[in-house]
Amino acid sequence: MKASIFYQKLLEFLIDSHPDLIAEMGDNIEEFILQRSSTAENILEDSLKKGVHMDIAQEVAFNELFYGLKFSKYDYILNIFEENFPEKHQILIDNGQLKNQIILYIKLCSEIFNKYNINDNFPGDKHLDYEILGTIEFELEKNGVQ
Repeated sequence: MKASIFYQKLLEFLIDSHPDLIAEMGDNIEEFILQRSSTAENILEDSLKKGVHMDIAQEVAFNELFYGLKFSKYDYILNIFEENFPEKHQILIDNGQLKNQIILYIKLCSEIFNKYNINDNFPGDKHLDYEILGTIEFELEKNGVQ
């Protein structure tokens, strides 16, 4: 079966911005991607049948495809880590462990994230930044980088 553009875009997005979700969902990730991409395909098809312009129909379909995924804990922590610990960031890139380390930080920061009303439109928050930065600093002092 040929994968749809929606399937491919969602898979690429999850790999790049939500590797933690892929790890958490395990074997269920395939079903998640298939369900989301099928829904997006149906929205596109139905919109086009109703005479909606292709650009608008695609925008609506992609909004549904990525609903609830626009904010990425992975990207958020990665940016904080890269900005504040550039040398350690480079070490993790060089030894191929950056993704695993950021996923660890996501787990360590899960209670922090739960305190904030994070959704697709979350603009970020300095208090959240400071709490995450403190958690990462503590972890680095305790265990360093691997």
